[in-house]
Amino acid sequence: MPVYELLCLAKPAMPRAELVRMMQRVSEVVMQRGGVLTRVLSYGEQHLAVDIRRPFERYSKAHIWQMNFMVAPEALKDVNHELRVNTNVLRWVNIKRQFRMRGPEFLEHLQETEALRMADRLAAEHASDTGSEISPTAALGMQQQQAQPAAPSDKQTSSELPASSINAQ
Repeated sequence: MPVYELLCLAKPAMPRAELVRMMQRVSEVVMQRGGVLTRVLSYGEQHLAVDIRRPFERYSKAHIWQMNFMVAPEALKDVNHELRVNTNVLRWVNIKRQFRMRGPEFLEHLQETEALRMADRLAAEHASDTGSEISPTAALGMQQQQAQPAAPSDKQTSSELPASSINAQ
């Protein structure tokens, strides 16, 4: 699911309880469509650089709030509809963001990516050496088998015995 950032400007005369209800309705739409909220911020009432004009109305201030969420692209229509029918919303914008991983998930992603790159490189080397195509995962498996040392057997033959033990007999 893509990550979206919603930035919304609401009327300044709106009571705080009504602003919270509006944010809850938008979050309910996201969650009903199988989405996940990742961040909700309120910047409070701010002065606008440019007035927002509507018929017989003019706004130089607005309540500004931001909501980040992950949801299927089809559900974005429902979020936009919820904001469009709400008369207290002055403007809004949805921005599709790249998913940024942090912490252990990021390290795991890097390791997986590095393993895939190595597998592609090994498959290309195998194809250039033998002239036959091989899948990257098979090339990675062949490389791992070659890197593992052979397990020592319990019974050693005289040819496998160290030279010092042969001389001692």
